[in-house]
Amino acid sequence: MTEYPDNQSAISRAWEDTKHFLHNLWGFLLVEVLAMGIGAIIGSILRPENASKLVSAMYPFLGAITGLVVGFVVIFGIKLLQAPYRQRNEARKHLREYEAEPKPNLEVYDSPYTDSRTIWSITQPRKSLGSPLFAHVKLYNNPKVKSPEANARKVFPQITFYDINLKKLLKPGLIRFGDTPQPPHQEHGKSRREYYEVEFNANGNPWELTIALKYREDDDCYAYSDHSYAYSDWRKPEYLLEGNSFYVRVHLSGENAEGDSWFILHNYGADGDLELEATSEPNLDRANCLHE
Repeated sequence: MTEYPDNQSAISRAWEDTKHFLHNLWGFLLVEVLAMGIGAIIGSILRPENASKLVSAMYPFLGAITGLVVGFVVIFGIKLLQAPYRQRNEARKHLREYEAEPKPNLEVYDSPYTDSRTIWSITQPRKSLGSPLFAHVKLYNNPKVKSPEANARKVFPQITFYDINLKKLLKPGLIRFGDTPQPPHQEHGKSRREYYEVEFNANGNPWELTIALKYREDDDCYAYSDHSYAYSDWRKPEYLLEGNSFYVRVHLSGENAEGDSWFILHNYGADGDLELEATSEPNLDRANCLHE
């Protein structure tokens, strides 16, 4: 049988199962022929003795039609009675699958947020270089079965910015999760990619990604990555985002996990805020067709 969402109602499941049964022509014909035959026999028995030929002929016909309807109702009733058992068996099946093969499930943790953080000089101790707004999102591993086998290993982040019409604007390099060594503190001689891969444990502890930054006095905002460190105020010219709204795709890929999360970045201009909100995945195929 076809599988349906776990939260689907019993009536919806019964209706879908009934349609699936009707597509099976032999089963449908068998039930309906029997129901119509029984209906015709009952109609013949119940027809009046003094009835005209037309009325006498109508009774078996009406009985057959009634049997047809009753047969459909019986099929639907049986499927309705089976729906709770279907739902229970599917839940057990899904549980067995997850227990047999635990898998990571990377998701957005709570809501994206914006805060103000101070940039400090790396050459002059405790010298502030500004306090722009930063837009962040936290992601975590939320597997169905929390076991070490469901850990997501060597997860590498990538961020792509699109305009509101889904035209690709830029894809910054060296996207780094928070609480990992910043470029000034990264050891020489160590594989550079190691600083950008993390493990998402099945315990649900989140990792933070910084998406963009904005100085309140600016009209525009900037994408953010470790390449931003090459500029004292972290305004990398190539990362300039001109406009008010942008789609943002966060792609995570690892040894045993891969997926996208989508957001909309809102810039409210000079003296305004920076806001990041989660959104559903847009239709990129349609957008690409429009741009061709």
